[in-house]
Amino acid sequence: MQIGMLVSIPDTCAELGGVSRTTVYALVNDGLLEKVNIGSRGFVTGESLTAYVSSLSSAPTPPAPRSV
Repeated sequence: MQIGMLVSIPDTCAELGGVSRTTVYALVNDGLLEKVNIGSRGFVTGESLTAYVSSLSSAPTPPAPRSV
């Protein structure tokens, strides 16, 4: 994944697989993504987006349910 220094909110939604703007802002509010403003435009830092995606891929996968 090639990410620039700043990623627009719509591009962040796309990079995260098409999640909604509401989900992106929830991740920002939870401190999982860092948002900066330039004038009235909001951007997510590429560094925080890369770190978030990396944390998802390194999270342990829950075990499959056992059949009885």
